[in-house]
Amino acid sequence: MEDFKVNILGSEYDVLFKSIEEDENLDELNAYCDSSVNKVVVRSDLMNRTLRCKEDLSKFNNKTIRHELIHAFMDESGVAGVEWCHDESLVDWIAVQMPKMFVVMKDYM
Repeated sequence: MEDFKVNILGSEYDVLFKSIEEDENLDELNAYCDSSVNKVVVRSDLMNRTLRCKEDLSKFNNKTIRHELIHAFMDESGVAGVEWCHDESLVDWIAVQMPKMFVVMKDYM
């Protein structure tokens, strides 16, 4: 995937795809959000990694990006200091359910 920009509640974020060699923070992570510099970084080899438990790596990659963007939304909305915002299970649940929620909610926007 190519790098891109997104608008998170009025702040522009860069979504960057980097290798471990380019960003050592990815050593044990698939991705991360750094709201101090408005960026989300995703492992560039995520789609090429051998993930034995993931057949659809494209779906996994998109969920990973959504997960980090949700962290960005929480940070930009001012709730980053609240304990539940760092609950990875909650953030992951939102990332997984968001596409389904959007289908239902789009008619009421």
